[in-house]
Amino acid sequence: MKLLCSILLLTCSTPSLFAETNAREALQILERNTGQETISQVVAIVGFHGADQPNRWQILALDPANEGVLREYVIQNDTVTGPKSIPRQEGEDLPQTPVFLTSMKLNSTDVYQIADDQAIEAGVGFAKVNYQLRWRGNDPEPTWLATLLSSDNQVVGRIYVMAASGTVIHRDFARG
Repeated sequence: MKLLCSILLLTCSTPSLFAETNAREALQILERNTGQETISQVVAIVGFHGADQPNRWQILALDPANEGVLREYVIQNDTVTGPKSIPRQEGEDLPQTPVFLTSMKLNSTDVYQIADDQAIEAGVGFAKVNYQLRWRGNDPEPTWLATLLSSDNQVVGRIYVMAASGTVIHRDFARG
């Protein structure tokens, strides 16, 4: 019994071992491991199946040495894996404009709160969120896309939020 209580106490007192990383923290981890040059080339941040925040982030950056190639870094548990080279293919919708992270006022935690508020207002429940930050079309600033998923991974909503201003520019919810 003492062993079980000790394990529970250790688990509850060390949340950083089990905590999910938000997008800003993932970028800080990437910067510590690769430097400012990589951060200035980031064109997208993606996280899947966050029950609030995902346990892994994928970060895409331009490869300054190879035009038409992106570098993919994976951030999980304070560890950076990569880069993996991703050559652009004709017709692919891959980002190409750096997101200028200094102007990113909204973190993924803020986007989660906005998505949760919008879903409550729409009367839609969700279990997980997929996150994507990138430039979209002619938008004046980078945009977060929060895709809301049910527990069986069905899309129940999408919310587009401007990363600097926090303005919700579009929302779409599935009605059951």
